[in-house]
Amino acid sequence: MMPHPTIAHRIGAILLGWLICAQVLHAGGGEMTIRLVWQGQPVVLEKPYPTASGADTIVFSKIRCYVSDLRVYSRGQCLTATASAPCLLDAKNGSIHPIPLEMPAETQVDEIRFTLGLDSTVNVSGAYGGDLDPTTGMYWAWQSGYINCKLEGRATAIPTQDHQFQFHLGGYRSPYLSAVPVQLAVSPGAPLVVDIPLDAFFSAVNLQADYRIMRPGAKAHEMSQLLGATLKSVRP
Repeated sequence: MMPHPTIAHRIGAILLGWLICAQVLHAGGGEMTIRLVWQGQPVVLEKPYPTASGADTIVFSKIRCYVSDLRVYSRGQCLTATASAPCLLDAKNGSIHPIPLEMPAETQVDEIRFTLGLDSTVNVSGAYGGDLDPTTGMYWAWQSGYINCKLEGRATAIPTQDHQFQFHLGGYRSPYLSAVPVQLAVSPGAPLVVDIPLDAFFSAVNLQADYRIMRPGAKAHEMSQLLGATLKSVRP
């Protein structure tokens, strides 16, 4: 059965917009870098890290997070010609992720805004290709939408035989929206670098009680907000 023309046109327009956006960004004049870090150092999968208490260790086997709607500002004015297309950060490909931006040369950026995750528009429109392809393992179903962030691994603090944790944080329906708007001040003239400090996130999580979140809901919303609150710009 062919899709309804109106729906087909809307989906086609969104895909065309993202394609044009990606082409423009790659021809742009700047970039922002997002780093997945533990105590300030890029995270390496399958490497044991000591927790804040020093009594336990944590090992990551999978780290994937979506970033979308990235814009940079100076004195309240948006400098980017267009918001960035959704980007999937995957530690399998490294923990340092540059995102190209088109903005005027010699600009003094003092603020970065983006969404950690994907907004409801993307979720209700169904699955796409590229970083939004369901084969990335970040898509539940049309009813539940995308997983905004996936953290998996092992921690000695977890009271199970396999010591495994699985945080699949997603959900786009109110009141449990899991996409987190992020707004960060940056030093004018400094490189645009944002850290996602996983050590700060896990120091605030009680792994003895919370170690498996696999569906949208209050706990996924709570953990998403907690992760978003840890993000910080890196100052020189």
